[in-house]
This record gives sequence, structure tokens and C-alpha cells, in this order.
Amino acid sequence: MTRKNSLGLVKVRKANRAAKHSVKRSEAKAVRFSKTPEVAFRHVTQDELQKTWYKPQEYDAFKEDCKRTAAYYRNAQGDITRLDPVKVCLRGLEQNLTRISIMSRRITITSSVNMVLHEQGMEPR
Repeated sequence: MTRKNSLGLVKVRKANRAAKHSVKRSEAKAVRFSKTPEVAFRHVTQDELQKTWYKPQEYDAFKEDCKRTAAYYRNAQGDITRLDPVKVCLRGLEQNLTRISIMSRRITITSSVNMVLHEQGMEPR
């Protein structure tokens, strides 16, 4: 069935035909939102809070581990077959291992920020 709207555009409505593999309405997955927000609160002890978040010392240890891993990579001259997989894991550091990848990432981030600023009408300085 077709109908024209006020702009002269044609609206096409397909007939309701059951597909071979259609899912019954009661079996279909759906998401529904409550009209009233439901919030659950749970008491958290200070000890639980401390165990949940990283401490500044732990962040420092992460950074040192990354630096040590990058040094292993540099000493192996980029040949990852020379690295001990038990001691060295490069996962997540791929963009920080070579000068080209570091420069490329900086350029990508800078150009992304500049594009957003340009779209918002706030030209970058």
C-alpha cells in the first residue's frame, strides 16, 4: 500500500507477511525502561574502596613496567622473537614502541581534537 504525504513523498507500507524464520513476539528480545528511576545503594567500607581503586604507587609501578618492556623491545631491535614471553608482554604498548607510531598517534590525536574544535566553531590556536 502506498500513500503520499503533504510533501508529495511516497510512503510505502509492506504487507504483514510472516517470514519463514520469524520469532514469536513473546520470544523476541526487548529492552524496556522504567518510567521511574530505580537506584540501588550499597554500603562500601573504606577497606573495600581502597581495594577497588589503584593507588598512586601502583600507577608508578605500571609506568616502570611499561618503560622496562619498551627497553627490552629496543634491546631486541624490534625482533619480538628474541623476547621472553614470560617476562615481556607487548599488549597495549604497540602504539608506544617506535618513534613513527608515537608520532602517528600524536598527529591523530591532535587532528581529532582540531576537527572537534573546528566543528564547534572554536578554531584551535
